[in-house]
Amino acid sequence: MNAEVAVDLLQDSVGGFGAQDDSGAAILTKAGNLAREQCPSTPGNLHCHMLRKTKAMDLYKQGIPLPIIMQLLGHENMSTTSAFYAFATLDMMRTAMNAATPAISESSTKILSDDELQLLYILK
Repeated sequence: MNAEVAVDLLQDSVGGFGAQDDSGAAILTKAGNLAREQCPSTPGNLHCHMLRKTKAMDLYKQGIPLPIIMQLLGHENMSTTSAFYAFATLDMMRTAMNAATPAISESSTKILSDDELQLLYILK
């Protein structure tokens, strides 16, 4: 189970992203312990706001426009949403770089023989 599936499991078991109270904390702790059995990388100190931020960032990475995420989170000001969620992740930057540069596939890369390499070494 990957981390996204674990987060979805946790979100489903908690039933929302609202304010956390003592019973919510107990449910989240239990759900976290269950998720950790399947996905050991599940953080130990889970809280509702962590799930809220994770889901919002997942939506952003999937291309959901910030105004929609802003409404889902209940933010009154776009600057609040953009300050926390409108930044590029490493995966987003990698995808952009791959889209902007021609792909180099292994099948199109020729492995040079020793003789060809020797010829290249003597070039000055």
